Amino acid sequence: MKYGVDHGGKTWAVEGATYYHLKGPATGKLVVIMPGITSFAASVAPLAECLIQRNHRVLLFDLFGRGRSPYPPSQPPCSHVLFADQLYHLLDKLGLADVSGGITLLGLSLGGAIALTLAQRYPKLVRRLLLVAPAGLPGVTSPLLSVLKVPWLGEAIINTLGRLLLSAVVGDFDDTEHPGCLLMRSVTAWQADNTPGYINGLLSTLRHFPLASMEEVFREVGQYPRPVLLLWGEEDQTCPFDPCCFIASECLPNATLRVIPNGGHCMALEQAGRM
Repeated sequence: MKYGVDHGGKTWAVEGATYYHLKGPATGKLVVIMPGITSFAASVAPLAECLIQRNHRVLLFDLFGRGRSPYPPSQPPCSHVLFADQLYHLLDKLGLADVSGGITLLGLSLGGAIALTLAQRYPKLVRRLLLVAPAGLPGVTSPLLSVLKVPWLGEAIINTLGRLLLSAVVGDFDDTEHPGCLLMRSVTAWQADNTPGYINGLLSTLRHFPLASMEEVFREVGQYPRPVLLLWGEEDQTCPFDPCCFIASECLPNATLRVIPNGGHCMALEQAGRM
């Protein structure tokens, strides 16, 4: 798959350059798709097209250090707060931060955790949440994380091994038997070659994003009376169905849970129409 073709996305600088697409009817209800740790706008375009065909207006964007949004030269810590504020500033610039009735956030994995952070920080902005196997709960682990978090050692390892190590890290987070996760490997390889600062941005995310410790954010968001839909693949090994799904359901009492039989972590890429 070729990701290098520009289909009309634009950039706007705040902490750094943010690449985005705003597509669909101007009168449609706005849905913002929040990408995962290794995905970017082009890789979730099929999901966006399904929503546009259903008369939604869709905003796609690339997180800092992903796709066509380079990791800023100042190298800010890639935390959930940084990414949530990145989206808020983009919405504000586009005049979408005060949309009547609020917006819908569709968060995939890491994007689900970012969506929850935005809802926590700007509760009146978010009308509803659609969370597909959100990160941020106990059970999300990688054997390499503890090593990469060590100052200097992580940089030395990643600068020496580069893409070989990157493949290992992504492999730890992949359900490799599912085709959607095989697609994510090609997405990762493209970004390693084309996105300025991608590897350092990913390392910063692995270090500074609370991948397994956002339970309190889940609980705080769960106190707000808004519709929440949780989608989880029964065979998800990245954000494991057990225990993550059950913890999320307990923290978000307003949530409706839909379990996808035989679904892996990347089911939104495999079954965009069904999503």
